[in-house]
Amino acid sequence: SYILLTPEPDRHSSRSTKCRNCIYCGGITPATTIDHMPPISMFLGKHRPKGLEFASCEPCNVGARLSDKVASIIGRAYPDSTTERGTAELEKLLSGANHNIPGLLEELYVDPNSEKARRISQEVGPGRHALRVDGPLVSRYMQAFALRLGMALHYEILGFALPDTGRVAARWFTNYEHITRRFPDDVLEFLGPPKTLQQGKFCVSDQFQYSWAKTPEDTAMMTLTAFRLSFAVLAFTTAKAEFFPQLDDQHVYGPRAHLECLSRKELGGLLPL
Repeated sequence: SYILLTPEPDRHSSRSTKCRNCIYCGGITPATTIDHMPPISMFLGKHRPKGLEFASCEPCNVGARLSDKVASIIGRAYPDSTTERGTAELEKLLSGANHNIPGLLEELYVDPNSEKARRISQEVGPGRHALRVDGPLVSRYMQAFALRLGMALHYEILGFALPDTGRVAARWFTNYEHITRRFPDDVLEFLGPPKTLQQGKFCVSDQFQYSWAKTPEDTAMMTLTAFRLSFAVLAFTTAKAEFFPQLDDQHVYGPRAHLECLSRKELGGLLPL
């Protein structure tokens, strides 16, 4: 797959940081840090309104840093920045990724003269360039990001950490998949109005929005999160593992999902939808 190149505000509450235990560890490990989800690096100028800040243990927080960087690169891919500052920030993210994740930039590159590039032009129109995002490095880090986002919004909306009996499944979608009708649009009819982060008059709805649907008993929920016009994450969480009987262990994770995803030797295929 590829990433193509070139609401209602959520008044932040204190719920996210009231928890004394890590929300990613089943709510049983003492929290020692605050995790920003989405990360500060996702936002232009690192200007991020308060809110969606979560109690986290150090392993869960530190272990997410590289996936945050990869997601921030993908999230800033489209539309192009219109400021020198935005361009410089993206270049800094790319430089950091090149240093910390050898092979990532090579994996992202699509030769504009290749058959793949010509096929993309035929599908979405001439003059559109792309990044390749279905390689093993991008897939692993983006899947870890998607799972962690699902767990964070589970806590934000339902008010409790995903327990040891709980499960999370997630899939991320590129703008290319949306344009070529590979996104399951039927899920949109179940979701409420989108929210974003806002602090006073400062709003980032052009960079980040999320919406959700949940069961009346708060036992399961679905969230859809969009980052600019670049990519979206569809996540499902439940407090009861039996809620996902049709999915195998390759697609469903328990608490600490993002760390487990990064440690697996092989990832399962895309979440079937």
